[in-house]
Amino acid sequence: MNVANVVSLSRGLLAVVLLLLYCAGAPDEVLVFCAATMWLTDGVDGWIARNYGSRPSGKIVDPLMDDLALLAGFLILLDLSAVPL
Repeated sequence: MNVANVVSLSRGLLAVVLLLLYCAGAPDEVLVFCAATMWLTDGVDGWIARNYGSRPSGKIVDPLMDDLALLAGFLILLDLSAVPL
């Protein structure tokens, strides 16, 4: 497993942490920091993969972690009634 994949997996972990913090009633600043860190890892792993070579597993791991991060954000917005159904 290369560094880009580790960064991608950390984004998935941060998505879970974001949901747990939201459910625990963490302050908005903490949630924003967690979300910003999560999205920054997307750019970092892309930069690492482009500059240091990617592996075939990265073509699966990165999109999965992107979807998990989007799902976490969407679930929070849904709970806040910010997304109409």
